[in-house]
Amino acid sequence: MVKVINKKLIERPKKRGLYDPASEKDSCGVGLVANIKGIPSREIMDDAYLINSRMDHRGGCGFEENTGDGAGILLALPDSFFQDQAKKININLPDFGSYAVGNIFLPQNPKERSFCKKIVEQTINSEGQRFLGWRKVGEKKQSHYHNGIFVDTIIYEILRKNWLKSNKRPNI
Repeated sequence: MVKVINKKLIERPKKRGLYDPASEKDSCGVGLVANIKGIPSREIMDDAYLINSRMDHRGGCGFEENTGDGAGILLALPDSFFQDQAKKININLPDFGSYAVGNIFLPQNPKERSFCKKIVEQTINSEGQRFLGWRKVGEKKQSHYHNGIFVDTIIYEILRKNWLKSNKRPNI
C-alpha cells in the first residue's frame, strides 16, 4: 500500500513486521495468499488458484500457449504424503523440516539420465547436504515445449536431507 504524501511525492510504508521496503521490486502480477498462523487448509490453495487465474497477462495466461511458462503456485511440503511415498521406495525420510524435495526433468536416454543424476547427487553431497534418493513421478514421458521444439523428458523428484550440522550453510 503506497501512501500519497502530496500529488508529486509518493512514499512507501515504513519497515514493519515482515514488510521491508528495501525488498520492494517492480514485479508483474505477484499475489500472495498465506495463513499467518501456519495452519494448512484447502482454502489457501483455492484462493491462490483464483489469484493466479486473474492475472490476465503473460504470466497468468501463458504467452506461448504450448509452454504454460510464467505462472505457478508455491505450496508447503506435504510431509505425510512424502513420508508415505518414501517408505514405498525404501527411503527413510528425516522429520518434517529436515528434508527437501525437488522436481527435476531428466532426459529420456538412460545413459544421459544416469549421467545427470550422478552430477546432481555429487553436487548435493559436495555442498554439505545428504542425498537420500530419487522418486519417479508417473510412468509416462512428458513433452514440453522449449525454445520452439518439443522436448520429451522423464520427471523425477529428488529427496535430500538439509544441511549437515557440521557444515556451515554457504552464503548464497
